[in-house]
Amino acid sequence: MGVAVHYSKISQHMRRRANWLLTGCLDELVADYVFPVPVELLSTRVIVRTPEEGRAMLDLWHRTLRDRGVVGLQSKVVALDVPRGGRFRIWVDYHEVIPGQEASLFSSVLYYCSTTATGFQIEMVSYPRLSTPELNPQFAALALSA
Repeated sequence: MGVAVHYSKISQHMRRRANWLLTGCLDELVADYVFPVPVELLSTRVIVRTPEEGRAMLDLWHRTLRDRGVVGLQSKVVALDVPRGGRFRIWVDYHEVIPGQEASLFSSVLYYCSTTATGFQIEMVSYPRLSTPELNPQFAALALSA
C-alpha cells in the first residue's frame, strides 16, 4: 500500500475524529489511543493514564468548542511521515468554524502513531498550538487530579 493510500485513509479518519470531537463521540476518540498516553500541551507535559482520563480531557475540549459556538471543525493533515518500523507521525490542524467570525481559529496537533492490523493507534500527542490556550492549565489539572 503506497503513501498516497495511507494519506487518504488517514485524512478521512482525521475528518471523522474532528466530527467526533465536535459531536461529543468521546468513546470513538478514546478508542484510537494506547494508554498511558504522554501528552504535551504547549509547554506542559502530562501522562494520561487511562481511557477515563482521556475521555475527561476530550470532553473538556468538546464542551469548550460547543460553548464558543463552533459549528464545524475541519481537519487538515499538514504532513505525514513515511512509516518506519511500524511508527509514524501525523501533523493535523483543526480549524474551527464559528458563524460570524472571519478569522479562523485553529489548533495544531502532532500524533505519534503505530501501525496495527486494523489501522493505526495513537501512542503520544503534542499540541504545539491550542486555539484556546487558556485550556492548558485545565487539561493539566484533569490529568494530574485523576
